[in-house]
Amino acid sequence: MRKEVKPILFIITFVLFLALPFSNKAYHIDDTAFIYVADQIAKDPLRPYSFVLEWGGHSNELATHLLDTPLVSYYISFISLFFGRSEIILHMSFILFNIIAGISFYFLAKKFIEWPLIAALMMVATPTYMVNSHNLMLDIPMLSLFLLSSALFIYGVDKNKHKLLFIGSIAAG
Repeated sequence: MRKEVKPILFIITFVLFLALPFSNKAYHIDDTAFIYVADQIAKDPLRPYSFVLEWGGHSNELATHLLDTPLVSYYISFISLFFGRSEIILHMSFILFNIIAGISFYFLAKKFIEWPLIAALMMVATPTYMVNSHNLMLDIPMLSLFLLSSALFIYGVDKNKHKLLFIGSIAAG
């Protein structure tokens, strides 16, 4: 594992280099819907979708519109409770998912190709990934947890380590 420290630190540095210029980006697209759900969670944590939302010129119960899991909104609510709700704070807190995705992809690539660091850096620098990596939506957190659970599953099976399989199943859930 010691030989993995340098590539992991390089991935973290690279992700920060790509993400920090966008840390003050205004909320856009569906970020606001996730923030509204986070506000509701702060008021009533057990009923995240029980409020009326004005969206697209219509007012309806949010539960009739939103099909996403509230996990990201719980994360936003948690971060907002302890650190505030500025764009910088929320965007910086979502960098964690970019780092998880990059490191997980590195370990997946390490099992299958000769240059896993290059593959991981390419993954976090592709235009499609970059566009989504600065949103406060479900896309990147879901991808990062999927990559993490896949990597933990593969390494858990290969090394016959049930602990890795258990942690991977939690990340998958």
